[in-house]
Amino acid sequence: MTGAQSFLLFLILLGAVATMLRLVSRSTPTVPYPVLLAAGGILIGLVPGLRIPSIGSELILLVFVPGLVFEASLALDLAELRRRLAPIGLLATLGVVLGAGGILIGLVPGLRIPSIGSELILLG
Repeated sequence: MTGAQSFLLFLILLGAVATMLRLVSRSTPTVPYPVLLAAGGILIGLVPGLRIPSIGSELILLVFVPGLVFEASLALDLAELRRRLAPIGLLATLGVVLGAGGILIGLVPGLRIPSIGSELILLG
């Protein structure tokens, strides 16, 4: 089997797993479909001896993440979002401000705080 054939077989199996997870998410509405997809991906990665083709981070960011966000937006309950808009906005704003502040402290040499280092760049 050539590399292209094995990659195509991998994509077909991945699609079959995603379809099965979609059916499971419809029967258990408490677990969102993207969470099941992430758990399924982790389980596939743990299978010993399975040759998983390497996919670059650019491909993941350009193809898979927008698809997951779009699918999640289709399943979003707008009434629930409106009810929780204030806490979501507060957490998002606070997270951005704290992340940017942490990166600022980590990058600007004159603003060194001993307990805060370059780890904050990873969290930002």
